[in-house]
Amino acid sequence: MRKIIAVLSVIFLGVAVAGCGSGTAMRSSWSHRNLVSNSQPTSWMIVAETVRGHATRRIEMSAEQMAGLHVRSSSDSGEVWLVVSDDDPNFRMSVDLSGEFDEYVDLGDAFEPGRIRLRLEFVDVEGLELYLRW
Repeated sequence: MRKIIAVLSVIFLGVAVAGCGSGTAMRSSWSHRNLVSNSQPTSWMIVAETVRGHATRRIEMSAEQMAGLHVRSSSDSGEVWLVVSDDDPNFRMSVDLSGEFDEYVDLGDAFEPGRIRLRLEFVDVEGLELYLRW
């Protein structure tokens, strides 16, 4: 029985990591109602009736992708934040996505191309539609 549980755990972990594509993994700690999340190699979408907590992806970004990060977000209430960081624990960039937001966020001025951490933070958000594309 233990062997079956261990094998199923490994299979589930492999599917969860492989589902994010391109060697990226998504981690989250949130409570929500009617949430749909879709992670692709060059995009991330989250739609929810209500959500609070956070979700994180670590991805590889080229200079072109860093200059072309497009974020479209709408929410009825609450706060939505995009927090971007790299390997330097002392520096991060925060963008308030609350309400209506539809802009390009240029990361090229703040970060070097390479491994980037995208963290979405949700504070009592209702009616969320969030799309990121790079």
